[in-house]
Amino acid sequence: MRVQNLDLPNLATDTIRMQISRSASHHIQCYCILLASFMLLPTCTHSQDVDHSQDISPVQSKPEQPVDPFEQNQRLGRGINLGNTLEAPAEGEWGMVIQEEFIQLIKDAGFDAVRVPVRWNAHAGQKEPYTINGSFFDRVDEVIGWALERDLMVVLNIHHYNALMENPKEHRKRFLVIWKQIAKHYHDASNNLLFEILNEPHGELSSTPWNHF
Repeated sequence: MRVQNLDLPNLATDTIRMQISRSASHHIQCYCILLASFMLLPTCTHSQDVDHSQDISPVQSKPEQPVDPFEQNQRLGRGINLGNTLEAPAEGEWGMVIQEEFIQLIKDAGFDAVRVPVRWNAHAGQKEPYTINGSFFDRVDEVIGWALERDLMVVLNIHHYNALMENPKEHRKRFLVIWKQIAKHYHDASNNLLFEILNEPHGELSSTPWNHF
């Protein structure tokens, strides 16, 4: 079957709008169609050669008053995971690159939040001070900014740090230093940006060593 003549992005958008016009029980259909459209859109690459680790994050805003975490949890509402993108060893390596139009599709489909899994360890130095590549920070900022501009909640995490799962003792310091950089970078970010410490601790990172981190 040949599909190259189809306008896939427009087709996906029209289909999502049609689904939204129906009852809320059809949200799962929107989710599946949205994911399918992501996989069919073209990919691109992003430079990671220049280190801007001291730059101010473009998603930073004026410091906001602390908010009730239970209220934030309620605001998460319906969420979607931006998988196979920034969690890949390099974005695009798994056939998927986040584009701004994807974030708009998510907003238009009625979602309230996006989860952004990130393989930070693939973009940080192997030796102290374990500096995160500045260009990669810029790219994560860009994606987060697209979501925050559309009043979507964002959950940012550390994902696929496999070496940590295999040898927690050896990678403990590097893991904590990576988080220290992330925390400093987003210190004054919007309250709509939330953090998930680590995706699915497993292997040698059992509850005992994990609780000592």
